[in-house]
Amino acid sequence: MTTVIALLSFIVATATAESATIPMSPPQAIALAEAHPNRATTGVFAMKVAAAERRPNALYLNSDADYRSPNDITFNITPIVADMLEKRLGSKPENALIGKNITVKGELKLLPVANMLAGQPRSLNRYQHTVFVRDASQIVIQ
Repeated sequence: MTTVIALLSFIVATATAESATIPMSPPQAIALAEAHPNRATTGVFAMKVAAAERRPNALYLNSDADYRSPNDITFNITPIVADMLEKRLGSKPENALIGKNITVKGELKLLPVANMLAGQPRSLNRYQHTVFVRDASQIVIQ
């Protein structure tokens, strides 16, 4: 029994170490994150940007055209980093990055999404898969 536990621990540690360096596609990242919902998944996440939206508090880059899709990963980029990207790209990143392949090094977190009724949360129906980007060095644009 001890040998089996040690072997399983080794396999999980190896998979976690590999995920920290090899870019994961959205389905791979989502599967790994959902296997461990109570902790962040550290790694390198790759996606083709399908949708983007800039708000005052963040630039959102999505792997799916519908950010509500259970197959979507969102890169949540701080306004300062979004401004740095705009200077680097020479145009607004919410326009320039559509259709581009990008990778981000960081932590993928499952954020609960609440069903609202009369402005009050009533239940949780899903999770949004989000990587927070707080430093421009986390992003590589291909």
